[in-house]
Amino acid sequence: MDEYIHLTLNMNRVQHTHIEDAWKVLLKSFNHTLIPIEANDLELALRECIQLIQIAEALQCVEIVGIQLEASLLKYGQVLFRRIQINPAPLMNMAFRLRSELIFRECIVHLVGTWNSVKEHESVKNAVDQTPGAKQLIEKYHGYLQERCRKLENDIVNEFPGDMARPQNCDIPVKSEIYGKDILLWMALTFFKNWFGAQLVNCRGYVSLDGGYALYRELAAGRDGYLNRSTVTQFYVQFPITRRSQSIIQSHLNTIKDWMQAEIVKKTGIMDSCCQLNVLQYPVDYLTCTQFERNDYPWIAGEGMNHVVEGMASDSPQGIQGEDNTGTDN
Repeated sequence: MDEYIHLTLNMNRVQHTHIEDAWKVLLKSFNHTLIPIEANDLELALRECIQLIQIAEALQCVEIVGIQLEASLLKYGQVLFRRIQINPAPLMNMAFRLRSELIFRECIVHLVGTWNSVKEHESVKNAVDQTPGAKQLIEKYHGYLQERCRKLENDIVNEFPGDMARPQNCDIPVKSEIYGKDILLWMALTFFKNWFGAQLVNCRGYVSLDGGYALYRELAAGRDGYLNRSTVTQFYVQFPITRRSQSIIQSHLNTIKDWMQAEIVKKTGIMDSCCQLNVLQYPVDYLTCTQFERNDYPWIAGEGMNHVVEGMASDSPQGIQGEDNTGTDN
């Protein structure tokens, strides 16, 4: 993410002019009355929710009201998920305190996808450290993600589409003249692997700040996404061939790119989205394919819920700059 907007949800110093009303609302919930969060603005709703969490923690009844508070927040739909995308680390602490699996998982997915670029940000580190076990979880799943990316890159480097390596209906070992018949196909594969190797050398793979997202997106786009005619023409300066041969090579390149798209990139699921955010409406520039296992939620794994964070941020919530936080999206 380009920018982390500081989420100022002070867990212990929230000032509210209607604190008595908050107590009444929470106490009524013991009779299974739905906890209303009426604010049209998400930031005000988060502030109100945090105050209710504070009271619930004081009464040791988070388990009773947490589900209702979660339901109230989820009514904001994509507005909430967009908020999580912009700055997931502080909201992860709120989800931890609520035991909200959906919101916690959403935060993890975005943090894992952006970890290469945000792990050294002081504000992010401080916010993550406020949630017990969060850093270990993020690094665990980030390691899983990097392993998937490394495998994808290794598979592409070592792939020979179709029957290139062992032509069918041929005696073994295959004679050189058999391979020679496909010289333009081998040239096309050489051009492809030269291009892909250059991308890795230029740190566009899993080591990049975007975790390889831009490179994998090009591969997932197939024939029109990369290595177009103008790029391939650069090879012909060094390896001049006829226009007819160039057209044949371009056709082979399209076949190779389609193969890599369908047989490697698509099958890895690396470009799949596992987050609640509508990435078509709100595109992201990092991988969101992390599948979080339920047994890894801290409260399920045994971290407990007695951790009360002090000084999570400063005094008053700030909205998403340039975003309309009012209303509810589906």
